[in-house]
Amino acid sequence: MAPPESAGPQAAVITLDQARLDHLQTLWTALWKRDPSPEDMAAITDCHLRQEVFYREAPRMGLVKDDDIIRTRLAQKMEAASSDLSMVM
Repeated sequence: MAPPESAGPQAAVITLDQARLDHLQTLWTALWKRDPSPEDMAAITDCHLRQEVFYREAPRMGLVKDDDIIRTRLAQKMEAASSDLSMVM
């Protein structure tokens, strides 16, 4: 779906840099206990890009409002982040 006009042309750009590709490859290798083939990497990339599009579009469609699953997950992430910060100090 197209971004709102006020978002500007960069809102539609998804950047997939080498660091992110390396991270996705590491996750794959940890799960399957082997390096991904070129076909696997294409599927991994496609899945990641599809997920990113959905991730960006969901708030625009209002799908995050009053969603208990999202609320719970964000609270879990904040708890983990605050725990990590408390260990650093």
